[in-house]
Amino acid sequence: MYVIIYDFGTSSVKTCLFEIKSDIELAASSTAGYGLYISDDGGGLSLRAFVIICAGYWNVK
Repeated sequence: MYVIIYDFGTSSVKTCLFEIKSDIELAASSTAGYGLYISDDGGGLSLRAFVIICAGYWNVK
């Protein structure tokens, strides 16, 4: 069985593929960066989260 995990950070998303057998092994991983936009009131927003998820999924090596 395989499990895909996403870790959303401030400026990138990390994607890891784990193989679960009698133990858990990291099979592959990928990191994709994205821009962080700061609004005038100090809020932060990433506009490309879904695109980055897809990029991370297809780039897992």
